[in-house]
Amino acid sequence: MTYPDSDEARSRWQQVQSVRSSAPYKTTTMMLSVALLSVIAFGAGWVFFHQRTAPAAAPGTGPAAPAVTAPPAGDTGQLFGVATVDAAGRRLEVPVNPMGAVLPQRPATRAPASDSAPPDGLTWEQVYTTALPFSTSDGPTGITADGVPTGFADTPQGAAMAAIQISRRLASAPREQVAAIGTALLFTPTTATQEVAQEMVAIPDDLASSGGKGDIFTLTPIPLAVKVSGFAADYAHVEMAVRVGLSLQAQGIVAMRAPFDMVWRDGTWKWAVPTTQASPDSLYLRSFDPTWSQGWWQ
Repeated sequence: MTYPDSDEARSRWQQVQSVRSSAPYKTTTMMLSVALLSVIAFGAGWVFFHQRTAPAAAPGTGPAAPAVTAPPAGDTGQLFGVATVDAAGRRLEVPVNPMGAVLPQRPATRAPASDSAPPDGLTWEQVYTTALPFSTSDGPTGITADGVPTGFADTPQGAAMAAIQISRRLASAPREQVAAIGTALLFTPTTATQEVAQEMVAIPDDLASSGGKGDIFTLTPIPLAVKVSGFAADYAHVEMAVRVGLSLQAQGIVAMRAPFDMVWRDGTWKWAVPTTQASPDSLYLRSFDPTWSQGWWQ
């Protein structure tokens, strides 16, 4: 395993490794590849992620967060505050609602050039500590009061949007929302996948008990590229490519890919929880072939 470049990142990566080797955490959880490898190896600066270690409110206490819905078409003036940028200097809108700003939906103006092409009206927003995609053609069309994004289109672009939203919200949302997102948007048809899903949503508590204080998460930047393959009305294989550190770049590695099998169930895209973990070496990319779309951030 290649450590991140800095001494600070290396120390915190060792904290993660300690959690990975302790019960009940299992290395079969692909979430490590997506939420940790894809965040730690390619992130910007480390930040304290207090939402993950703060005690969750007791049921029935505290004000409930309102659900997020799209404004009337053309009315986006109250959705965002002052914009910011990610680690690579790419613009991120900062929504007034911390769960994100849903955009007015309208039919796509043209057919996508490929299954991997971005949707219409793609906007990247800083939600919690991560960059999340929103579109005007493929959703999401809403966010429930407990943080679950809804209304992704049954299209390749909708599947890609859902894969990024689900995985990154699981890694960055306040932990009281993580359980709701996992219940609604993780597909777990077997006992083995149910066990892995339970471990995925339990990661914050594992990290807190390890003494890491939840500070291994960073502002996750916009992916470098996206690929969708094998699309059907009920299935899509989605991959996103994320930036690697300088030591890997020196070896000719341009990105690491994070793969997702997405299934259409109950009127939405869900992440089919894997029970095997790919080795990091198999996820390295040395170039982008034409099946990848880099238009998601340009």
